[in-house]
Amino acid sequence: MRWSEEITKQLAYCLTLLGVFISTFYVPVYVVDLLLLGLCIPLFWQAIKSAFKGIIGSDLFLSIATIVGLIGHEERAICIVLLIMALAEYIEYFIEERTTTAIESLVQLIPTDVRASIKGKEQRIPLASAHAGMIIIVYTGDRIPVDGSVTRGTAFVNESSLTGESTQKRKTIGDIVFAGTFIEEGSIEVEVEKVGTQTFFGKIQQLLENTQTGKSRIALLADRVAFILVPMLLLFIGLVWLYTGNIQLIVSLLVFGSPLELTLVTPLASLAGVTAAFKQGILVKGGKALERLAHIDTIIFDKTGTLTCGMPQIVRIDVIDAHYTQQDILLLAAIAEKHSGHVLARAILQKAHESGIVIPEPEHYSSKAGQGVEVIYKSKKYRLGSKHFIEQVVSVQEHDEKAEDSTTSVVYLTCQDYLCGRIYIADLVRDDASSTIRKLHESGLDVLLLSGDRHGAVEYTATTLGIKKYYSGLFPDEKLALIKKLQTHGHIVAMVGDGINDAPALKQADLGIALGGMGMEPAIEAADIVLLTNDLEAIYFVYTLAKKVLRTIKQNIFFGFILVHAVGMLLAFLGIISPVQAAIFHAVPDIAMVLNSLRLTTTKKVF
Repeated sequence: MRWSEEITKQLAYCLTLLGVFISTFYVPVYVVDLLLLGLCIPLFWQAIKSAFKGIIGSDLFLSIATIVGLIGHEERAICIVLLIMALAEYIEYFIEERTTTAIESLVQLIPTDVRASIKGKEQRIPLASAHAGMIIIVYTGDRIPVDGSVTRGTAFVNESSLTGESTQKRKTIGDIVFAGTFIEEGSIEVEVEKVGTQTFFGKIQQLLENTQTGKSRIALLADRVAFILVPMLLLFIGLVWLYTGNIQLIVSLLVFGSPLELTLVTPLASLAGVTAAFKQGILVKGGKALERLAHIDTIIFDKTGTLTCGMPQIVRIDVIDAHYTQQDILLLAAIAEKHSGHVLARAILQKAHESGIVIPEPEHYSSKAGQGVEVIYKSKKYRLGSKHFIEQVVSVQEHDEKAEDSTTSVVYLTCQDYLCGRIYIADLVRDDASSTIRKLHESGLDVLLLSGDRHGAVEYTATTLGIKKYYSGLFPDEKLALIKKLQTHGHIVAMVGDGINDAPALKQADLGIALGGMGMEPAIEAADIVLLTNDLEAIYFVYTLAKKVLRTIKQNIFFGFILVHAVGMLLAFLGIISPVQAAIFHAVPDIAMVLNSLRLTTTKKVF
C-alpha cells in the first residue's frame, strides 16, 4: 500500500512524541516543555477555531490538559495522553488509506486512450473524447474503457474487477459490456453508451469515495455526549482546583476526563467494518448503513434474479391467435423487450438471438415498472407483460390453464388488445439461497418474499427455501405499501433486490441491499449496501459483520470509557495514583480499544 502524506506526517508525529517522552528522563524540563508546546501548536489552533464556532470538544480539553500538565511539571503524563491520541488518529488514517488505495487501483484499470473506428479507420483518441454512439475497438489483453453494446465480433470477458468472480463470459453482438472489464480472448467493436463517471465502473468509484461520509447514530450520539460532557468536566475540575489547589490531582482528572474514546475510537470501528466489507466485495455506504443493518428485525427478498439464478430460459411458447406462429410470438416479444433490463426480458432476447431473429426497433416504446411494456410496431400496438398488466385491456381467464407448472413464470402478448400468445419462462432457485435463508432465520430475522410473479411460481420458491411469509402478484406500489405497513408496526426492514423495479422498495426500506448489481444503476443508487459479487451468502456475512461492529462500539464505550474513567477518577480522588500512572491506566484500555476496532478489518467470510 502507498503511504499518503497524512500517514507519513502522523507517524512522524507519533515517533516525535515518543522521542519527547524518552527525553523527559535525560534533558532539562524547560527543553521538554518547549518541545511539547511546539508539537501542540496544531492542537491549540484547532481548539481555538472550534471554540470560536461554539464547539467545546476534545481538542479544547486536551489543550487545557497539556497546559495544566506543563504547569504542574507532569510532562510524561501529557506525552502519554498525546501519544495515544496521535496513535489512534494514525490508525484511522491507515484504514482510510486502504479505501483510497482501492479507489486508485480502480482508476488505474481504465485506459487513458481508446481505439475508435472513425470513417472506417482505426484511430487512437483520448478516452475523454469518446462519446455516446461512437464505435470503439477492443482487442485481446485490453481493458474495456466504456459501457456499451457489442456491434461486431466475439470475445471472452473477465468481469472480476466488478464482481470479484474471475470467470470468463462470452460476449457477442447485442451483449452489454462494462468499463474496467478485461478481454481474455477475442476482439469486439463496441458502441459507446456511457463514459467516465457515468459508467457502472465510475459509479462504483464514486460510491467508494463517499463511503466515509455519514456518521452512524451511535457515533453522532457519542459526539453529542462529548459536546455536553467536556464543558461539564472542565467546570467540575475547575471547582476541584479552587477547593483543593492540588495540581497533580487536577492533571490526573484531566487525563481521565479526556473524551478521546468517544470522538476517535467509536468512528474507527465503523470505518474498520466498512473496510472489511469492501475487501469481501461488499460496498457499504458508511457506518450509518452498518448500524441500521445491525438493528433490522425483518428482511424482504425479491424473487426473480435475487433468490433465483437470474438466468431464465423459455421453456414453452403457446400460440392463442391462429394468425401467428411461435416464431411470430417470439419476434414480437423480443421487439417489446429490446430496451428492457428485466431478467425475464433477457430470456426472451437470448432465445431470439439463438433463433437467428433480427430484432427491429419499435416505433414507440413505453414501460410500466414491474408490470410490462407497450410498443408500436408496424402501426400496431402490442402489450407484453404479467397477467395483471394484460387484463387491463383483455381477459386472459378463458385462455389460462389451471394446471400450470409452478416452477415457471408466464408473460402474455396482445396485439391491438387481443390476446395472441403466452410465453413460459423458468428460472431455477439459486444454490446458495437455501443456506442463506436458513442462517438468517436462525439469527432471529423474519424473512419475507415479495414478488410480482404469479402465485404458483412464488409459492414454489418460498416452499423450497422454507420462507413462510410470501406475497405474489404485487405491483411496485403494493410492495412499497407493504414495507410501509411493516414500518408503521415498528419493524426495521431491509429489502434485497437486484433490478430497476426494486429501486423504489430499496429506497423505502430502512436498509436497501442491491445484489449482483452489474449494470443496475438505479438499484445501486437507491441501496445502502451493494454486493458487487453475485454471492447471496454475502448478505449473511455483512449482517453478522454489522452486529460485530455495533458490539465492538458498545464494548469500547462501556469498558473503555464509562468503566475506566469512573474507576480512574475515583482512584485519582483517593490519591492512589499519580498523573503518570493515570496516563498509563488511561492508555492501556485506549490501546485495547484501538486494537479491538482494528481487528474488524480482518473479518472474512467463513461458510
